[in-house]
Amino acid sequence: IGYGQPKGGVMRNGSVSLWFNMAAEPIRYKMLFGTMNNGVTKGIWAGIPPSNLTSFAIRDGQGVNIDWTYDNRQAVSPDTWYFYTVTWGINQETGNMDINEYLNGELTLSGTQVDMGVVDWQYSMQLGAGNSRGNAEDLFVGSLDEITFYNYPLSHAAVIQEYVHVTGE
Repeated sequence: IGYGQPKGGVMRNGSVSLWFNMAAEPIRYKMLFGTMNNGVTKGIWAGIPPSNLTSFAIRDGQGVNIDWTYDNRQAVSPDTWYFYTVTWGINQETGNMDINEYLNGELTLSGTQVDMGVVDWQYSMQLGAGNSRGNAEDLFVGSLDEITFYNYPLSHAAVIQEYVHVTGE
């Protein structure tokens, strides 16, 4: 995704959905997508660590990540397709970002992050890797398909609808 992307308010409200299939067990973190500014600064990424549990982060300029209040993740396995979605958006009552992660249409993580406002990205977003301060790192080994970025948080119903539309389950 081009230089400076995601742009503007996408950091404050957005979603990413994609299908992934790992080729092997990760022995270190494997990024589905990501970018990080220089220093201990803002970043956004998703991936699979050696625990085989999905992982998503939006990190603020002080290195503070999401405060997860719900965690029902299940380990993912190689040679299996998964539908992964993450949503984030400003909660009008609290002023913080509400963040939800889904796997195959089911809520797996939920939490909050301080509203970071509009973010100027120094490096482009990488798919199948993380752009860590200008260097492609943590390459994903496997397949990614139907990757979609949104400038608004998808509803849980929309996530389920997409999963059912593809799988019929």
